[in-house]
Amino acid sequence: MTLMHLRLQIASFTIDARIDRSQEVAAATAESAAAARDLRIVQLHQAGASTRQIGAEVGLHHSRVARILASTESRP
Repeated sequence: MTLMHLRLQIASFTIDARIDRSQEVAAATAESAAAARDLRIVQLHQAGASTRQIGAEVGLHHSRVARILASTESRP
């Protein structure tokens, strides 16, 4: 667990805050894993694998693989 402790002092007021960053870290890790998975999907597709073959390898339904490929093709 990653905690941040912040103290803000303005005039005679002090505000203490503790922020748990573990959810942010988990979200960033999940995004990174999804990006790596999507890259693998694109590589397999470029190598000629079908959406069903790719889905079986990465553990997704073939229609989800097709949506990921469609979204990556529309990116600049």
